[in-house]
Amino acid sequence: MAVDQGLNTTTPRPSPPSTRNRRHGREEHERSRTVWSCFIVDKIVSAVAQRAPCLRLVDMDVPQPSVMERDELDLWLAGPGRHLLDPRSVDAMVCMKSHTLSSFNSWCDVMSILELILDHIYRPSTRRARMEGAPIEGYEEAVLHIDAELWKWRRNLPPHLQWSDDDPNAHWNVGQHPLTVRGWYYLCMLLLHRPQVPYLDIDSPSGGNTATGARNDSGGASYRVPKGVDASRLAATAICTIMESYERTFRVRKYSSSWSYLVFQAGTVHAGLAAHTPVNEHVSQSARAESMRRLDQCIRWLDHIARQWTSAGRHIEILSKLAAIGRNAGLLPPAFDPTQSGGQPNFNLAGDPNSQLPSLTPALDLNAWMMLWASMPSAGDDIQLWQQCFPDLS
Repeated sequence: MAVDQGLNTTTPRPSPPSTRNRRHGREEHERSRTVWSCFIVDKIVSAVAQRAPCLRLVDMDVPQPSVMERDELDLWLAGPGRHLLDPRSVDAMVCMKSHTLSSFNSWCDVMSILELILDHIYRPSTRRARMEGAPIEGYEEAVLHIDAELWKWRRNLPPHLQWSDDDPNAHWNVGQHPLTVRGWYYLCMLLLHRPQVPYLDIDSPSGGNTATGARNDSGGASYRVPKGVDASRLAATAICTIMESYERTFRVRKYSSSWSYLVFQAGTVHAGLAAHTPVNEHVSQSARAESMRRLDQCIRWLDHIARQWTSAGRHIEILSKLAAIGRNAGLLPPAFDPTQSGGQPNFNLAGDPNSQLPSLTPALDLNAWMMLWASMPSAGDDIQLWQQCFPDLS
C-alpha cells in the first residue's frame, strides 16, 4: 500500500500551486516517518511469516527522518511510557533523553540487513538445498558479507546508542527504543549464523575460530567471523539478557508482540544447544546447563506474554515439540519432558549449581543434528510453516 501510494519516493506529483509548499517541512517529515515505519513492519512480517519482503530498500527514495527534531532530545520520563517504569529505575532515568529518532533510524538500518538475511539465507531454494545437504553457490560469501554489514552497523552507531557485550549491566536502565534496536540486531545475528552451527566444530575451545573470512572496514582492520555456534549462542543469550533488563527496568504489563518472536527464536537456539552433549574435555556441562536454563526462561516469558498475545502460546507449543524432536532423535536426555508443568520444561538448574544433568548416549546422530539446525525456518508462530520443515512437528 505504501508503494501504491508513492510514499516511498520523492518524485514530485502534480499539485496546485497553493498546496505545493505544504509538501515540505512537517508534512515531509511525517511522510518519512510513515514510510520507514512501513519498511520496518514489512521486515517483521516477512521474517515471522517467512515470505519475501515487499517494500525493499532499493525502492526507498525517501530520506530517513531527521534527528534534528524535539522528540529526539525529549526526556524519556516526559514520554507516555513513564507509568511503566519500575520505581527502582526512576532516579537512573530522570535525565535520560529518549533518542527516539536516532533509535528509529538505526532500527531501519538493521532491518535492511534483515532483508539481506531473508533473501540470501532463508529463500525457499536455499533452505531446501540446505535441508538436502546440497552445495549452495555463493552461500559462504553471502554469510561473510552480511556478517560484515552487521559489524559495520554496530560500529557506526551513534555514541549514545553504543553498548558493550562485556558489560553485564549494559541493558539496565535503558529506554525501550534502544532495547528494541538491540534485540533486532541480535535477532539478525541469530538468523544469520544459526544454520552454520553444525558445520563447525562445536566442541572446540571457546574463542577458537575456524572461519576463514574476515570483516573488513574502511580503515583496513580485519576481524575474523565468529563460528556459527558461538554467534548463535551469544545472540540468543543476549536477547535473554535484554529481556531480563527489560523486566528490571519496567513494570511490565504489556510486551510488544514482536518481543514474543525474538524470545521464541532465542529459545530455538537454546533448545538445540541443550540437546548437545560435549564429547571432549574442552567443553564442560555448564554450557549445556546454561542453555537448558535459558530455554526454561524463554518459555516462562512466552507464557507471560501469552496472556496478551495468543501467538506466544503457539510459540510455546512449537518450542516444546521442537525439543521433543531432538529427544526422539537421541539428542535430548530421556528425562527431559517438554510437556511437563503445563507444557513448560523445568530443569531446576537455576537455584542449584550442583544439579546433575541427565546423561546422554555419547554417540551423536550427526544426520539428526545437521537437520535440526538446517531445517529451522525464520517463521514465528505459524505451526504449518514449521511442519513443512519438521514433518514430525505434529
